[in-house]
Amino acid sequence: MPKETFFHGDLPLESGLAANAAEDEIVAAQRDGAAARPFTRRKPVRAPFPAHLPCERVVIPGPTACPCEKNRTLARKLIEALGYGPDKPLKVKVAARNVQEFRDTSVILMDQLKQVYIGPGLRLPS
Repeated sequence: MPKETFFHGDLPLESGLAANAAEDEIVAAQRDGAAARPFTRRKPVRAPFPAHLPCERVVIPGPTACPCEKNRTLARKLIEALGYGPDKPLKVKVAARNVQEFRDTSVILMDQLKQVYIGPGLRLPS
């Protein structure tokens, strides 16, 4: 039986005969015992660990002290090996945008450079 469709503007509307036929098919399928069961999605479950693989927990201890001072000491030794020191700092220019967020990070960087005998200066665009 062909499906009758009427158009109202741009939207197709099914006729009463076609809608009733679809409902009749659903009712007939339920009577025959072929009722569709509702689908429920099961939660994914992680597979158990294979028995043939060794199961051991490896714990790597975290650092007990900050490595910052060790890095500063190494940087000071490198700068001193190049002939610079507290009396003769290495001169560098730190370029930054003239925006508050960029200037703040540049000031932090310059403070860290001073600790390893580098005399930084801030260079902003004109």
